[in-house]
Formats: sequence, structure tokens, C-alpha cells
Amino acid sequence: MKTSWLVAALLMMGSGTASAEYVDGNQLRMWARSAEHQLDGRVATGKEATEAGLYVGYIEGVVDSLSEGKGICPPAGSQVSQMQAIVTKYLAMNPEKWSQPGPELVLAALQPVFPCGK
Repeated sequence: MKTSWLVAALLMMGSGTASAEYVDGNQLRMWARSAEHQLDGRVATGKEATEAGLYVGYIEGVVDSLSEGKGICPPAGSQVSQMQAIVTKYLAMNPEKWSQPGPELVLAALQPVFPCGK
């Protein structure tokens, strides 16, 4: 997968204040809402554009770290926009899990769709 989104997201995260916070489902959902606004054709604010980029980059980073037999195996040609839609739907359908760590939620959303050894 392309890592340009991840690099951009990491650079954007580094431009803010230092924090010991981790990304959980609440943060992912907030970023997802910003990404959805852009997909709906709204003109994004600077904050929304940043959050949408963080969301896409975060998902792509988790996928990159868990692919190739480590948890999820997306087929060649899979698009990050498809994975974004799957994660967004999972978050919307499972608000009781929003306090869980982000990587666990991304894995839970994508593993049934892209299982390994299929």
C-alpha cells in the first residue's frame, strides 16, 4: 500500500502539541465524521481536512502493520477507500466499543472481510 497518506498523517500529528494519548474508537469516530463530510461534498475546514487525512492514514498504517498473514490479508488491488468505508460502518454499528484501542477496532472491522488463508 502507499505510505504517503501515513507519512502525511504522522507529520500532521507531529505538528500539534505533544501528548501521551493513544487513538481509541472515540478518536477514530471523530476523524471518520470529518472524512464523511468530505465524501458528502462539503467544503472541509482545515481541521476536518486534517482529521480526514489522519483517519485514512491511520487505517492504512494499521493495515500495513497487520497484513501479509499477521491478521488481515486484503487482496491485491484493494483500495483504502473500501477499507475506510468498512471501518466507518463498523464504528457506527458498535458504539459500545469506542473505548477500545484503535488498532483492535480496525482489525475487528477488517478481519472478517479480508481473512488470511482464504
